Amino acid sequence: MSGPRTQGSPTTMLVVNTWSEDAVFYDLATFTETARIELPPQPHEVRHDRRRGLAYVTLPYRDGFYDIHEQEASEVVVVDLTSREVAEVIDLAPEVGPHGMYLDAGADVLWMTVETNGGAIIGLDLETREHVARISTGGGPGEGKPHWMTMLSDVSKAYTANKQSRYASVVDIQTGKLKSKIPMPGGSEDVELNADETRLFVSSRDNPVLHVIDTASDEECGRVELDDAPGRLHMTSDGKLIVTHFHLPYQTNGVEEPGRISIVDPVSLEQVRSMTVGRTPIDLTSSTGGDLGYLCNAQSGTVWEIDLESMEMRREAVAGNAPHGVILY
Repeated sequence: MSGPRTQGSPTTMLVVNTWSEDAVFYDLATFTETARIELPPQPHEVRHDRRRGLAYVTLPYRDGFYDIHEQEASEVVVVDLTSREVAEVIDLAPEVGPHGMYLDAGADVLWMTVETNGGAIIGLDLETREHVARISTGGGPGEGKPHWMTMLSDVSKAYTANKQSRYASVVDIQTGKLKSKIPMPGGSEDVELNADETRLFVSSRDNPVLHVIDTASDEECGRVELDDAPGRLHMTSDGKLIVTHFHLPYQTNGVEEPGRISIVDPVSLEQVRSMTVGRTPIDLTSSTGGDLGYLCNAQSGTVWEIDLESMEMRREAVAGNAPHGVILY
């Protein structure tokens, strides 16, 4: 899941860059940079804490991405959005590889995927900084680990995509146990819910397919056939499912080429339009009304504002080396 949809009328965009190890603030009115701060190595995902005016940034690795790293990390960086400073670095050790996040504002708990001992999701109390839960996602020796995640709004169940493992995980938050494994023959990249949370979309890592899961039974109930391998997923407020297509070297026989994004109708389960974007489109979010998308092109070092109806790039901002996480506030 690419992050919560924006609420209110945002004025600022925050982007974190993995390789240049910084966070960049932009004025949305002018799409220009207003501040840049250093972060510890190497930031990936970002989530907005509206209540406190903070952003949480996960540091899963010291030196790269899921497929290309040597040393894992175990921290979450807390950024004060008013002072635009690093307020705190939370050490999650002995957990390693924190990445995907879901903020349960009601319980004041930040849920995160971690890669420790085959993988789990953990709950961090944002007031006390205590670990209040740890639930295995079912990983074992040689299996993939949870990366991106989402959760039902009633916080009863969480879903994780587990990269090369041949299943996505269903975690029962109330019992604190792994509930089930959803078969994913091509592995899984990302997970995203539709507006009424009756369907979960899971992007295959190896195949040009989105698996559609009935969240009542947690069984597959349909598929979206795509013309390109999917990556990240994001549901807009007006019901468009945005799919990124990374075009990583292993997907293109080593040829470097621009990425793409597509729009999928979550009702008809059809891919309805697409466009070419920058290289390696990673994280994205959307405007309050769902008409505009904001996309990080990691290898191009840019962020695009995209008209999601005409599928045209409206504005471009230079971000840094490998822009990854993005929020509007």
